[in-house]
Amino acid sequence: QGDPGAEQTQPYYGSMASGLTSSFKGDTLVQLAVAQMLWEQTRRDLGKTYGGDVDYSVEGAMGGPINNRMRMFMALRSNRQSTVFPTEQPNAEYQAMGNVVTDLSGRVALRISGGLTRRNENVFSSSNSVSGYQRWLWDRITGIRQRKRINSQLGGRLTYTISPSTYYEVKVNTLFTDNVVGATPVPEFIPDSVDFNWVVGTISYPNNNSPDRLGYQIGYDTFTKEKTRTISLEQTLTSQVTKAHLLNAGIQANAYRIDVSNFYNVRSNRELERYKADPFEAAAYVQDKMEFSGMIANVGLRFDMWYSGVDYYTDLYTPFGNSDSLGRFDPANGETKKPPVYARVQPRLGFSFPVSTNTIFHLNYGAFMQRPSFQYIVSNRVGQRLNNPIVLGNPQLEPETTNSYDIGVVRALGEGFTLDVSGYYKDVKNLIQQSDFIDERAGYLVSSYFNLDYADIRGFRVILNNRKGPLTGSINYQYSYATGKSATATAATPIFNRDTLGTVTTDLINVPTRDILLDFDRTHNLVITAGYATGKDWGPSLAGLKLFSNLFISAYSTMRSGRPYTSPSDIRLINVKRAPMEYNTD
Repeated sequence: QGDPGAEQTQPYYGSMASGLTSSFKGDTLVQLAVAQMLWEQTRRDLGKTYGGDVDYSVEGAMGGPINNRMRMFMALRSNRQSTVFPTEQPNAEYQAMGNVVTDLSGRVALRISGGLTRRNENVFSSSNSVSGYQRWLWDRITGIRQRKRINSQLGGRLTYTISPSTYYEVKVNTLFTDNVVGATPVPEFIPDSVDFNWVVGTISYPNNNSPDRLGYQIGYDTFTKEKTRTISLEQTLTSQVTKAHLLNAGIQANAYRIDVSNFYNVRSNRELERYKADPFEAAAYVQDKMEFSGMIANVGLRFDMWYSGVDYYTDLYTPFGNSDSLGRFDPANGETKKPPVYARVQPRLGFSFPVSTNTIFHLNYGAFMQRPSFQYIVSNRVGQRLNNPIVLGNPQLEPETTNSYDIGVVRALGEGFTLDVSGYYKDVKNLIQQSDFIDERAGYLVSSYFNLDYADIRGFRVILNNRKGPLTGSINYQYSYATGKSATATAATPIFNRDTLGTVTTDLINVPTRDILLDFDRTHNLVITAGYATGKDWGPSLAGLKLFSNLFISAYSTMRSGRPYTSPSDIRLINVKRAPMEYNTD
């Protein structure tokens, strides 16, 4: 009967048979056949069964000597598992790995290793999205995305034993990753030859309703294609210089290649994220572990350097300069500069010494440096129609720094019991925070990232251990308190606005006026482990055999505070609510 609510009665509901109404309006039999076909298409999985396929996991390994100087090992694994909810294809994983070790001489050994992993996975976007759940509920084909991941690794390790107390090691490793996410059965990539039409509305995906008013063939309009290459070099030297001094020294270097080509929201506002980058980082360190009759000390020094390898735009209000006569922007017109090279020396100290026959005092200090995630450094997202900047990474980002302090005592209580009480404090600086820039003449908003945030993490821990007797275990309680200005990199965004006269105003309405709990804060953490070892004569006997002798039974239990969150009833009170406590026992 079509749609009875329409102004003019149509043989088909809504836009289900767009173009067919006028063609077959005079032939009711054809109309009926087409209507049945369209309905079956919307419910094409009715009557199908699910869960009848056999899940399997097959593993195999082999290894052994090749000759007097060479040994090999190889392992293969194939895993196929159906998901809990119906999908077109099950999840599948294939792995292969192996290595060959060669004794080049009595002191030199070479190890070559490699591995390959391929995963095909179903991505349920409905897990955190109501609209995603609706897509899957009414169309279990296009309502699910597919992820294809390939990781390959090849490396070598050369070990040279210089003397019984000294050895030298060199490691070279390469890692390639390929991650593709797309809607199925829509192709996982969009060819460059596709000409998007802004007026028509991008790629034409059907978005239809059937007579029961349920959507079908909606699908996802986001496509991800990301590749990385990492080449790593590490050289280490370990030497027991004297009985009291153990020396460790080394250098590390990582060269990255990032290649991203992502399409977002191609059905609506169409954003393109496409960039390539070659970041580089290196480090050198030396550590001396000193053991004396009354003290153990660890003294170390580490040097880190970091280079983003991407030029940055000098004006974030109009990074690409002025548009052409059609309103399009060209990134090549923007003024850029080379990013700086960041370097830092980080001392690390640790001391422990007895203060009585049963008590040991320990003190640790360390300075640490960590580069920000690549997404904040080298990302580049633009609008596809006008090439206007939307999100630009900041190659000038400084590394995040942490100064960590730890002090405590360990006391032996007797009968295998020890009590460890310690306090700690971490001062974290240069955390990442998003900032938005608006130029009224350009008419768009650009987001980038800066070192605007910090964190204070403090707390104490009490650990009771028992390592003697058949019943062993520990009780570990930790109290921690983590505060800062923002729970995430995008939760407290300042807005900078430049008007037509060049005057800049700052809007801090999104920035909290006081410190808040960070989203990873877990105020109370309790971990209890217990194990019981039976003796050789423990338990009943059967035909002279002790059934439960020499067994070890263990339990692991955790309890911790829930994460803080912001109540939707008042979003101004950030992270003042907390999720329920979490419990788990294995």
